[in-house]
Amino acid sequence: SATGVAFTRDPATGDNKFYGEWLVNAQGEDVVAGIRTLLAETGLQKHELAYIGDDVNDVEIMQEITREGLTGCPRDATVFVQPYSHYHCHADGGYGAFRDFAEWLIALRLS
Repeated sequence: SATGVAFTRDPATGDNKFYGEWLVNAQGEDVVAGIRTLLAETGLQKHELAYIGDDVNDVEIMQEITREGLTGCPRDATVFVQPYSHYHCHADGGYGAFRDFAEWLIALRLS
């Protein structure tokens, strides 16, 4: 498993190019520490983050982000992540859940 973050612009320069970082085999506190590093390096705030998770290994990061940022889970997510999810997707993981979550985020931004 892995966790990562991707931007359509370089957060340091604002250049219109893909930028991403990945942490392979990340679990629990590793992911939370990675988010803290991301915030420090980019100047982003927690309220600017969104995260979608579906399993027990996502609970810790969802607990961290849900306080200020936005979180979602696929329809078939384990019951352990559902309490930390602001949005429950209409699709299962691997079958359109991420797109559903992204469209919800876009709709929020436009409203």
